[in-house]
Amino acid sequence: MQIVFYGIWLILLAVFQPTLVRELAIWGIAPNLFLCFIVMTGFFRGKTEGAVCGMIFGLVYDLMIGRMIGVSSLSYLYIGFAAGFLSERFFSGGKRLAGTVTVAAGTLAAALIYYLARLMVRGDIGFVTAIFRTAFPEAIYNAVVGFLLAFPMLWLMKLLRLKRIS
Repeated sequence: MQIVFYGIWLILLAVFQPTLVRELAIWGIAPNLFLCFIVMTGFFRGKTEGAVCGMIFGLVYDLMIGRMIGVSSLSYLYIGFAAGFLSERFFSGGKRLAGTVTVAAGTLAAALIYYLARLMVRGDIGFVTAIFRTAFPEAIYNAVVGFLLAFPMLWLMKLLRLKRIS
């Protein structure tokens, strides 16, 4: 049942990220559905599934977007693992709200990793522009989308009888 769950979400995210999400952009900032899903997977399913999901979904995201292949995959692997680790160790209740905050933190971490990778490859890029004008608004947008994404994720997990790790 896990393969069905992740297959459904991979297809949905692969369709919605380049099409619908670009239409929902506010001032050029669009949410990253893949990152929101990975963090919420780590939160609801644990660090192992968060890491594996992060690696696979990050690779699909890299192949779709076409930027530096492997950077998102590696960073999403660590972010999914960290979300699962935080969920198992520190949060017992209020998973949706805690997941929302972790989505924002994961967005900032992914933006910083991507900034450092791009800095190594292409040279000097403005830190203020990259982080404060792009990453912070995207983190807020992703937090809202992550909170909303938790509801259909939990519904599908209940439908497929997948257990939440608490």
